[in-house]
Amino acid sequence: MPKKKSVPPKRTRTTWNLQPLFGSDDDQRINKVKKEVVRKSSAFTTKWRDRIDYLKNPFAMKEALDEYEEWKRTCGTDGDAGYYFWLRCQQDQNDPELKASFNK
Repeated sequence: MPKKKSVPPKRTRTTWNLQPLFGSDDDQRINKVKKEVVRKSSAFTTKWRDRIDYLKNPFAMKEALDEYEEWKRTCGTDGDAGYYFWLRCQQDQNDPELKASFNK
């Protein structure tokens, strides 16, 4: 029985709509979002840095975990700005300006 010829998959160009995050790479909200991430991160670390009661008190542990979950959900590691520039870098991996923006 003859082998069937394999047909390569069609290549389709995908365009991502990043407008829900930011309007452009120069959107004025990016700096505001970055500052908010820094503020929330600083508030979380300042509150829990010197505390050890969560190691023995389950109520303190729950409070710490709830606050961490809220921080992780809203800020992640870089917030929406970091996510936006990560996606932009995926669109054009050779653009040094995008890489620089992502690294900031």
